[in-house]
Amino acid sequence: MKRSEKEWKRALLAAALALAVLIAWIGPALADRPEEGEPAPNFSLKDIYGTTHSLSSYYGRIVVLAFFSDT
Repeated sequence: MKRSEKEWKRALLAAALALAVLIAWIGPALADRPEEGEPAPNFSLKDIYGTTHSLSSYYGRIVVLAFFSDT
């Protein structure tokens, strides 16, 4: 079945609205990123044993984060 011009316009409007919502949702997260060469913001994570590790406690060291899932 061939779409009418009105249906195409409606689909294009829906796609533009979805894109605007996506940009509004992701935009602030991208704006909070540090510039290249700046220190990363501090955060804390728990390891598999329940011990909390904070990025600031590893100041001056190389940190590698490995995320994995078994599902």
